[in-house]
Amino acid sequence: MTPLAASEVVFRDIVENSPFAVAMAQDDAFVYVNSSAVQLFRAPEADALIGRSAVEFTDGMREQRLTLYDGTSLDVEVSAGPTMLHGRPARSIILRDVTQRVSLEQRLELVGRAVSDTVWDLDLRTGELWSNRTYGGAETPESALDQWRERVHAEDLKRVLSSLREAIKGGETFWSQAYRFRFNGSFASIVDRAVIVRNASGRAMRVVGAMTDVSELLQAREETATLAKLLEQANRIAGLGRLSATIAHEFNNVLMSIQPHAEIITRKTGEPAVVHRSTTAILQGVQRGKRITEEILRFARPTEPSLAPVAISAWLQRFVQDVRAMNMPNVNVEFASQHDGLVLADARQIEQLLWNLVINARDAMPNGGTLSITSKVCSLCPKDCAILPAAELEPFTCIGVSDTGHGIPAEVISKVFEPLFTTKRNGTGLGLAVAHQIATRHRGYVFAKSEVGKGTTFYVLLRTVAKE
Repeated sequence: MTPLAASEVVFRDIVENSPFAVAMAQDDAFVYVNSSAVQLFRAPEADALIGRSAVEFTDGMREQRLTLYDGTSLDVEVSAGPTMLHGRPARSIILRDVTQRVSLEQRLELVGRAVSDTVWDLDLRTGELWSNRTYGGAETPESALDQWRERVHAEDLKRVLSSLREAIKGGETFWSQAYRFRFNGSFASIVDRAVIVRNASGRAMRVVGAMTDVSELLQAREETATLAKLLEQANRIAGLGRLSATIAHEFNNVLMSIQPHAEIITRKTGEPAVVHRSTTAILQGVQRGKRITEEILRFARPTEPSLAPVAISAWLQRFVQDVRAMNMPNVNVEFASQHDGLVLADARQIEQLLWNLVINARDAMPNGGTLSITSKVCSLCPKDCAILPAAELEPFTCIGVSDTGHGIPAEVISKVFEPLFTTKRNGTGLGLAVAHQIATRHRGYVFAKSEVGKGTTFYVLLRTVAKE
């Protein structure tokens, strides 16, 4: 046997025993099929395929749906190209069954469509990134990775890429990072978890992961933490209220025992100057002490609000006129209202609440400044009213009282509503405590936000009357 004949025998043996379906076509009809092709087409024998049309197998490589000998169909990858057979033009055709792979890809696509997460698959050999969601219009796998990089927050990108490289290099099989990612023009907080797929030798081949948007979860946690602080503050205030009632009662008894003796001394001394000044000071101190005890008792024994619809914008306009009539040198009073609706309130108590806030703002600006009073629907200022979840803002109207004073330090602002806590030399520490009490009894809220050197804003949230 000649070397050429021997090589043909070897070549034919290789083709005949190939796991891939191999066929030859001339004049658009099969003239040869190997045993794997017979199995692929589900034909009884090779002769059943000889002469069958091969028009559907064009030159090049592509995937297509193939109709088999028994009428069923199959997903195949086809590679076809021109060749010569017995001196005449022919085509060699190689087919590979990819049904399982296509089925898996379809399942992955369906899973990607069904879940809210962004599922992705990064091929480390080619750098191609597949995702169940595009990052901004049509894109190819090659461009998807670049678009992902562009959407990671600039402050997070280096950390995220470095972390992934270290996990791949360090032989890890799992990777996770939290970072900011831009969806639809705004950044979201996400958690990205991935599995690193490695071959038998441990080399990383691909990374498959899912991005979960946790922005709402983080916001909910912040809102829960804020509400927990408000609840703790309310409980603390309630406890102090009970204690203050006892203290006020006992303190008042002491004052009442001092007052008659001071009055007797004044009447019996003929009012010498020194004695008169001393007894007068004692009596003034007693009167001030009585006023303090009265304030404490009013706080400890509050009256229930008589709730009624109040046209908040018109009511605030009248209130602002009274504020402007106060003696506040170098203080400019501004007013703006974006809400003409009704709130459910006791107008007299709300007036007391706001006067306490106005006086607090005035005292924070001893050298003058701007005092601003505003009102609007809370849903228009979700960041300012972030103590409540966004879905619960709609029933509330937000009244703001702002000053441009010295501001409140962070370590102090959590205590400003506590009874008897004050930073003023002559303060009783009851004004803001009463304001908090009134807001709570209205089933509303009052809280403060401040920045040292830039002023403070107190927000009062009152329930809006539902529209009929």
